[in-house]
Amino acid sequence: MTPEIQALLERAIFTEGPLDADVVLVGEAPGYQESLKGGAFIGPAGELLTQLLSSAGINRGRCRLENVFQFHPEQDDLTPYIKFNNRGAAAHTPLYERAREELRLRLLQTSANVIVPLGNIALYTLAGLTGITKRRGSIYPSTLL
Repeated sequence: MTPEIQALLERAIFTEGPLDADVVLVGEAPGYQESLKGGAFIGPAGELLTQLLSSAGINRGRCRLENVFQFHPEQDDLTPYIKFNNRGAAAHTPLYERAREELRLRLLQTSANVIVPLGNIALYTLAGLTGITKRRGSIYPSTLL
């Protein structure tokens, strides 16, 4: 691992889990609780995620948890960085492009064979698709990796 990649991984404080995990779960951005405590998926949504993983027989500790953005957006609003029109087309900023590239580099360090988007921005970032609610349970190739 190059020093640049090592530094990238160390800067990703809203990431958790082993690089050799079989499954990576990718959220959009850390929430308020995560920003206070400095971890990935540790607020109420993280508790629900842990329960859902457990009920599916998946150990959270064996999953890699990632976020597209590595900061908590003001008022939980990511539209200053990426927004979708009513047809699903996205407009995004250079900050989103940088976050996307950093996520790509972090994901390349994993050995996961399953990457699960948690949210529409994560789906768009990973597969170039929108409309996550109608795509539940579907398998798509990644356009990011």
